[in-house]
Formats: sequence, structure tokens, C-alpha cells
Amino acid sequence: MDAKTTLVLLYQDGTQNPHADCSVLELVRGPESRSFSENAPLAILRPDIGLHILYDAYRLGMYRQGLDTFDEVLEELSFEALYRNELLLKDDRGNEADPGSLWKLRSGTLILVGDDAHLTIDFANAEPLFNRIA
Repeated sequence: MDAKTTLVLLYQDGTQNPHADCSVLELVRGPESRSFSENAPLAILRPDIGLHILYDAYRLGMYRQGLDTFDEVLEELSFEALYRNELLLKDDRGNEADPGSLWKLRSGTLILVGDDAHLTIDFANAEPLFNRIA
């Protein structure tokens, strides 16, 4: 359920902007959420329950328009932590992730964010190659 609470917008540069008594829907309807600057939102955090939602403008726009439910948003965008890889990574199919690529951690698996190639890595085997950012 998308309840009103304190939400925090986490930006690319690490700054955080708290929003009291706000739902995710209200937050993504606000003008601040539509910034296309280099310091665009990276995630929406709900500290009271440890919920983290990747800030995907397209998927959140679908929710804003009523085309996705909050449960669908959570299924697609929730994560436990965000990481960036330090080195170029390649899989056995030739897919690559450039250094500094964004990855979300879910259930012990790192998933490459925002790329056409679907890359996943077992976090336990690759932790030293990544830096946690959220």
C-alpha cells in the first residue's frame, strides 16, 4: 500500500531530500521528481520500513498515470542496496557492463539497471568488484 509517510529522494550525487507526510504517488507527481539534470533522482527511500525503490522515470510515470499498480512498481523497482562496479565486466555471452554501471541487489543477486542486456551476478562471488552507493 502506498501510504503517506516520510519519504526521501536520493540523488545521483548522494544528496537526500526528505518529504514528510507524502505517498510515492504524490512524490512522483511533484515537479522536483521530473528533473532531467545530471543530478536526477536515483531512488525513493522509505526509512520507517527499509523500503528502497529505484527511481525509474518511465515505470513511475506509468504508476502516476494509473497504468501500473503500486504492487507492480514494488515488484519491478524495489531493491536491497545499490552498487556500482569498479571494472569492466563481461559475461560468457559477450555482454558487458562498463565501469561505474548501476546494479541493484535483490535476494543475493546483483542485477544490471537500465541496460538492454540482462546481466546478473551472484553477489557473494563478486562483492569485491563493487562499491555500495545506497
